[in-house]
Amino acid sequence: IFNWIRESDVNLIFLQETHSTPDIERSWCHEWGYKIEFSHGSSASAGVCILFKPSASFEMLNVDRDSNGRLLSIVLKINDTVFTVINVYGPNNDDDMFFTRLHSMIVDKGEEPFIIGGDFNTVIDPRVDRYPNSIQNHPKCYNVLHNILTDLDLVDIWRTKNKSTQKYTWNSPDFKIGSRIDYFLISQSLVSSVMKCDITFGYKTDHSLVSIVLTRFTQKRGP
Repeated sequence: IFNWIRESDVNLIFLQETHSTPDIERSWCHEWGYKIEFSHGSSASAGVCILFKPSASFEMLNVDRDSNGRLLSIVLKINDTVFTVINVYGPNNDDDMFFTRLHSMIVDKGEEPFIIGGDFNTVIDPRVDRYPNSIQNHPKCYNVLHNILTDLDLVDIWRTKNKSTQKYTWNSPDFKIGSRIDYFLISQSLVSSVMKCDITFGYKTDHSLVSIVLTRFTQKRGP
């Protein structure tokens, strides 16, 4: 969940592995009661969507999605501020081309600052983001993801605020394995605007809920 607190409260919900298809869009939007943007997978796999709080006032400047239901990028304008939100559902194998496509989507379609959240299925630091501590199980994805962080000046905000805490967003049924694979990556310029970033219990899922709350921020261009 991404929540931006300012004159008009903006609350977005990022969902992954929705198993959504085009024929359910209308019924889902009706049930939610407001705007939902989708990137569909199939009824058996993938799919991501972003739900907008009914009271939110915004303008969509651009919407871009992949064909596999794993990436959804929206450039938003709220009052005088433009920024990009991207919902990510990473592969559960070492497919580094996925993160290469993510990099291209950010550079080609996005507008700074960036707020990128979701299930990346890859840990950023195996020493503190996996239990038992181990080597990275997706080394190619890991390398490309770190290049994205460096090239675009992005910050893993939960880790920034919790330097050495070991907390996981996915656990095996017997709790013998844990990984922090769900997180928000945000532009460095937004860090001072973050009030909190939490990992809490998820409802009817084996993943935890990750939330981020920002106060009003001023738009700054990166290098």
